[in-house]
Amino acid sequence: SLAAAWLLLRHKPFRILIMSPGHIVRKWRREVEWLIPGADCHVIKNFTDLQKFKEKATVSKEPMIAVVSPPIIAA
Repeated sequence: SLAAAWLLLRHKPFRILIMSPGHIVRKWRREVEWLIPGADCHVIKNFTDLQKFKEKATVSKEPMIAVVSPPIIAA
């Protein structure tokens, strides 16, 4: 999937949302930063982080990637 993202990068700036299990969110961020040079990668932990990402994405010309993990619901 990151290879496809890199191919998109070659044509125009883009935004990507990666949904990941909580235990590998940091791994996804490292891999994105390593494989897609110049990409701005953010880990979204809460709604405020998502709002900040959206605000920055509307004005930024660089590719941006958000890594999100669904919350764990305790029973």
